Amino acid sequence: MELLNYEKEHLDILRNCLAECVVLLKKAADKNRAFPLEQPCEIAVYGNGVRHTSMGGTGSGEVNTRFCISIEEGLEQCGFRITTKPWLDAYDAMHRQAEKDFIKEIRKRARKKRTLAVFEGMGAVMPEPEYELPLDTTGHPEAAIYVISRICGEGNDRTFAKGDMTLTDTEVRDILLLQNRYERFMLVLNVGAPVFLQPVLEVSNILLLSQLGAETGLALGRLLLGIDVPSGHLAATWPYSEADLPVNWEFGNKDDTRYTEGILVGYRNPELHGFCFGHGLGYTVFRISEKNTDITENTVTVSARIENTGTVKGKEVLQIYVRLPQGKLRQPDRVLAGFVKTRMLHPMETETVFAAFSWRELASYSVEKKRWVLEAGTYHILIGTSCDTAEEVSEYVLDKDVEFEIEKQIPKKEEIDPQIAVLPDEELAYLAVGAFDPRGRLLGIVGNAGKDVPGTAGQTYRRIADPVMPPLVMADGPAGLRLAKDYVQGKKGRKAMGPAMPESTTQFLPPVVRWFLKLFEVRPGRGMEIRHQYATAIPVATAIAQSWNPDFAEQCGGIVGEEMLRFGVQLWLAPAMNIQRDPRCGRNFEYFSEDPLITGKMAAAITRGVQKYPGCGVTIKHFAANNQERNRFNNNSLVDERTLREIYLKGFGICVQEAQPKAVMTSYNLLNGIHTNERKDLIGDILRGEFGFLGIVMTDWLISAMYDKTARHPDSSPVNIAAAGGDLVMPGSREDYEKILDALKAGTLSREQVQINATRLLKMTRELQFSSRQ
Repeated sequence: MELLNYEKEHLDILRNCLAECVVLLKKAADKNRAFPLEQPCEIAVYGNGVRHTSMGGTGSGEVNTRFCISIEEGLEQCGFRITTKPWLDAYDAMHRQAEKDFIKEIRKRARKKRTLAVFEGMGAVMPEPEYELPLDTTGHPEAAIYVISRICGEGNDRTFAKGDMTLTDTEVRDILLLQNRYERFMLVLNVGAPVFLQPVLEVSNILLLSQLGAETGLALGRLLLGIDVPSGHLAATWPYSEADLPVNWEFGNKDDTRYTEGILVGYRNPELHGFCFGHGLGYTVFRISEKNTDITENTVTVSARIENTGTVKGKEVLQIYVRLPQGKLRQPDRVLAGFVKTRMLHPMETETVFAAFSWRELASYSVEKKRWVLEAGTYHILIGTSCDTAEEVSEYVLDKDVEFEIEKQIPKKEEIDPQIAVLPDEELAYLAVGAFDPRGRLLGIVGNAGKDVPGTAGQTYRRIADPVMPPLVMADGPAGLRLAKDYVQGKKGRKAMGPAMPESTTQFLPPVVRWFLKLFEVRPGRGMEIRHQYATAIPVATAIAQSWNPDFAEQCGGIVGEEMLRFGVQLWLAPAMNIQRDPRCGRNFEYFSEDPLITGKMAAAITRGVQKYPGCGVTIKHFAANNQERNRFNNNSLVDERTLREIYLKGFGICVQEAQPKAVMTSYNLLNGIHTNERKDLIGDILRGEFGFLGIVMTDWLISAMYDKTARHPDSSPVNIAAAGGDLVMPGSREDYEKILDALKAGTLSREQVQINATRLLKMTRELQFSSRQ
């Protein structure tokens, strides 16, 4: 397999940094049991993740990359000799049958609910089956690993069931047997979100490999040998078991989900237990000394000397937390205020690191006063390498409350572009929705509605007064560009080869339907040339956040931006910025963290990486309070204003103010009874007015066939979306177009507002399309 130059360059960038995303949760105290290994050796490998290695999640997070290196392949590339091939073969046979049974179950559930199997199966998790396979091996393995892989995705949430978030009985049994049988044993977690490890916590070495893209398997081989070393830290608390989650917590309700915990999300909640937020070990040991703080009335600067006192190279993360006084506003025990990661330190090397934050960043929102407040009292500054080990280094006493007015951008009159002003209602209505197929083929719009670049998610309408103005092409994310790998170039343009939807979705269709769809797949004919679009799969967002390294996040964004420019994509539908409120959310692997500061900083870094390429922009999503997949089109998130501002909106604000993304995507859900895409206060007052957002606002992909018709709350309305200042209804449909046109003609939708929306779209089109040509 001969890689193209850009593929080699991008994989080289990632290969040297993937270990920064990997979290060593536990390591053996006995050096004879510890890793890394001295050299490649015979090794016994078990678990579903050895051959069924997951490079990412399903749904919009999938990337059609050229290849994916499994853990088995990665170990062999690193020189290991696997002694458990018969076990792996036997497991494969059993796993294939389990997959067939699971697909049958999904189809059965779909018939019972009278829905399409592709929708019932989207993001559905096949519970790993129990098995009876002896742990036989050949040769004389010097070490062993057991790899647990779990996959989840868009459309379904996870469950506490065995084989999903909980380990199966056979997984527990075999992991404990291997721990006792081998002196050098490691449990490896090829997952994008937590699994409960309570039954196997006695294991000496536990590595959260995560889902690292195309070279996930190779990364593990290099880690086992110490070529690379783990330096990641958790960006979300990992509960040990179901019992370690807070009680009276609402999640997954069909119609209304009350955020009763308020601001006490993740590590902020004293009832949540497990591997703590910020936790992460290395192969080596670090000592922190010379801890200093420089405090003024506006800012805090922290410095510390970090020394590698071990025998292996490594990186460390200095984390700064603040304990706020308990005044009228209830506060958590501590809040992350800043962080910094060292360079690679070899044994006995040191580095003095610095991190700073402003007091205003720690202010709490007072609903009563309608402003941000620092309450009087003592503020304790803590530093350390995880949330639970951070120790106090200084304090600051505030004699009286300090209040901050909500800064609003001075609104300038939004002028309507002359080209837009003269357009008839029919043209304005077209510009308000994405380019759609008038025939309304459902299977062509589920993440594949783009026309100019094969396999893209959608694009804007091209019929505008300026005939040379091309559309904005949008590709899914956030683990890289999701495009068609192969397409044909003919006289009528470019057409994707292969199925329109990913295999993770189409596998649930009945065989006769799959056969019928295959008849319509594009095949190369006379005068057609087969071409390729090989995109690079970067680590999932949670893994990037675990690096605690914005520079690495910016490198990932740069990889995506360069490929956008190469393939003709203007908007990447990523990064996703929702808070990991509950570990059961099916899309948590797409989201960075349970903390808004990490979320905002990482998203801003990725945005800078993408947007340094001319004509390339990101679309931060899903704005806002989208934290579960069940009934995601019609579920109502009930959130108080303080919680909304401090937890669920804060990261978006950080990203906008630090990196100014080109687009924002609203979420499917309702917020306190109104769809987010219909809320002018959210889109206009907060996003544009307070955060200073200058780009375009689009909806998530509104597909009527996917709505739950039994839901209590109504679907969102394209007319209400346009009236609220939503610039684009995506992916666009004839029905959306006709509703907006009828409202314009009836005078129930302001023509001026639609003209303003269209002007913003035209301005962004000019900015992205023209700059990409220079």
